[in-house]
Amino acid sequence: MQRMVKYILTFLLWRNYKVLIVSTVLLVFSIIMINMGHSDYLTWASMQDPIPATGMSFVYKYLGYVGLLGIFAWVNTAANKADEAQRIQSKSQSDSFFSKIIAQKPKIKPSARPSSVSSKPKGKHEDTTAQADPFANIRTKAKLRSQADITIEKKSKK
Repeated sequence: MQRMVKYILTFLLWRNYKVLIVSTVLLVFSIIMINMGHSDYLTWASMQDPIPATGMSFVYKYLGYVGLLGIFAWVNTAANKADEAQRIQSKSQSDSFFSKIIAQKPKIKPSARPSSVSSKPKGKHEDTTAQADPFANIRTKAKLRSQADITIEKKSKK
């Protein structure tokens, strides 16, 4: 059971945060690669007979960091905007679906009602299909019985 919960949580986290997870892993990997490259350059520069100026390597290293963080922020912002747009679009599509159904429903004006429906109350077991209210038959019943009431009556009879 615990394994199943772990898989479900992993799936949900991956589904919701996959862009953030992948971009974070790539950011960390890129920073490690920049550090390794810079330390190799410093090692190489120290082995040279006339030691070159290494000050600009630090500037390039930190410019690389800033560039990576900018790309990280841009990618995640774009992904968040795309997800938000998709949510809004799916929400508007569902709204438009229901609005289309409502628009297709024929609208009857009160004056355009058929005259066959009388205002007299009908009997207890008469046909209610002609009525505008399909629940009128239920309202006229003296006692409503639920599934639980029927089960209790069956058990009491036994």
